[in-house]
Amino acid sequence: MSTSPAESSTERRVLHASTRDTLRVLHSLPSAPTPRWWAALIIVMLLVQTCLVSSATLVGVVIDHREDTRAFTVSVVALGACMLVETVGRGGVLPWILQAKMAYLAMDLRVRALGSVFRTSMPELQHVGTGAIITRLTNDIDQATQTFGQAGAMLATTVLSVPFTMVAIGLLHPLFLIPFLIVACLLVPWAKKTQRFMDVVMNRISESEVDRNAALLDVVRGRTTLHAFGLEPWAEERTTRTSWGVVHEFGRGTPTTVWIFGRGYICYYLLLLLTVGLGMLLYTQGWISAGEASSAVVLVVRLEIHIFNLLNLAGQIQSAIVCTRRAVALALLSEKNPRPTGTNLPQALHEPDIRIDDLCFSYPQGEPIFDHLSLHLAGGTTTALVGASGAGKSTLAALIAGLQRPDAGSIRVGPVDITTQAPDTWITEHITLLSQEVHLFSGTLREDLTLAAPGSTDEELLRALHDAGVEPGGVLWQRWLPQGLDTRVGAGSEELGPEIAQVISLARVLLRRPPVLIMDEATSEAGSDHARLLEKAAEQAAKGRTSLIVAHRLDQAKVADRILVMEQGRIIEDGTHESLLAAGGRYAELYRRWRRGDSSSPVR
Repeated sequence: MSTSPAESSTERRVLHASTRDTLRVLHSLPSAPTPRWWAALIIVMLLVQTCLVSSATLVGVVIDHREDTRAFTVSVVALGACMLVETVGRGGVLPWILQAKMAYLAMDLRVRALGSVFRTSMPELQHVGTGAIITRLTNDIDQATQTFGQAGAMLATTVLSVPFTMVAIGLLHPLFLIPFLIVACLLVPWAKKTQRFMDVVMNRISESEVDRNAALLDVVRGRTTLHAFGLEPWAEERTTRTSWGVVHEFGRGTPTTVWIFGRGYICYYLLLLLTVGLGMLLYTQGWISAGEASSAVVLVVRLEIHIFNLLNLAGQIQSAIVCTRRAVALALLSEKNPRPTGTNLPQALHEPDIRIDDLCFSYPQGEPIFDHLSLHLAGGTTTALVGASGAGKSTLAALIAGLQRPDAGSIRVGPVDITTQAPDTWITEHITLLSQEVHLFSGTLREDLTLAAPGSTDEELLRALHDAGVEPGGVLWQRWLPQGLDTRVGAGSEELGPEIAQVISLARVLLRRPPVLIMDEATSEAGSDHARLLEKAAEQAAKGRTSLIVAHRLDQAKVADRILVMEQGRIIEDGTHESLLAAGGRYAELYRRWRRGDSSSPVR
């Protein structure tokens, strides 16, 4: 139930894409901004900024012409018109342009990232971690979209307000640019320092959210196991701890926000005081009029809202940039980890041999699981893999199924080395791993089964269900599948019992007809009442192909053509059920202990 050890380390290794890659991916999306869109955005932004500085300048014109009725009236009307255009453009048109574009970009980026996930090898996805993938596909893209869509108009207005204000105030008198230069000399070093640690703060927050999401996924997926073992308090404590971890990281970022606002206040009020003082000096010297001095002050005062909007949004903007780069990194995952193209590989295998040579494997930051393991599974045979928990059985099954990548050595299925030659599409077409964790796709039972064999008729689906152990009209059928093939299964439907879920999973295998079948404790979730039924169905599924069964109960091993006993990543015994009993070794000991206990109990 816990997060894989590789998840956190790889999350830090594949943290985010570079700025160049981010811009390249965004530019390549179908909804990327076109020249026409940019032209419309620039025109609106220029119009808004022109009206903004013009309205401030017109305040001075109104003051200077307060005794000229005609000029005063024209100036007031022009001032009102500028403020109206600015308000409509800044509050309506700009947000509409940006939010609409952000929505399309978010959709395309999510599709691109999800497609990259589908094209990336399973070992790499497992190293990245489910929590990280879900966070990038959902929270990261949503947060970036909302920030750039909602705050984009304010950001665009703020970015242009400073240069437009400097041009306007410079036209009043060039000396008014001196306060801006003084403040810039203070602000640039502060901004560089802020940029350095803002990335660290936002990355810590994102990583804490990944840990929280991974913990929540574990609870949702393992709720049955948690209930069975009475681990609800542990799950609640773990979820609480990871959730508070997110709150803690947000709290650690609060001083950063205070630091930014403090410097912002210092810079702004220094700019305002210098402008007021300089305006008074220039006015008393007769170099500017009272209206021009007033316009200069109004221009700086109107900067306040934009400057503090920028400061208020600084954390959100930085977080949105980090989120975008993380999502783009996911979209580039398949490019960074290319898989073999699989050209000239055989497309039809019949009962292929499986040959493992000098296999070495260890989990990240873990001890070696396999050290130069060599093994040959004859084609068309059923091999049972027996051993205590932690012996390496499931890891070997995952390696053969392509869910993990060996550190060294080769795994050949027929003539194909799946570690270097085969893409995931070829592996999944020829090798099926059936585990105790069964997933049912949302929809009808018919739709779920036809995913394994598109185009199958209802008769073929019913035959597969029959061979998998459920008889149409029988007890299991009436209890769990009252509407037959039209019964709703998966998310949003009544949760099916583990025995019927395993039956559906076995039926999918029978429909798919893979040349190689690996069953990793595939019948262990069922209760003892249905265990024998599922074991018979598993025996049926193993026929006519090369099969490897990670035996959960030793009666599964008894009927296998060959039994391998694994201990600490090594094969310590190899033979048939009878020969291993006669040898009196580890298998015989396990079998005697199993027989003395409940024969339906698992081997541990």
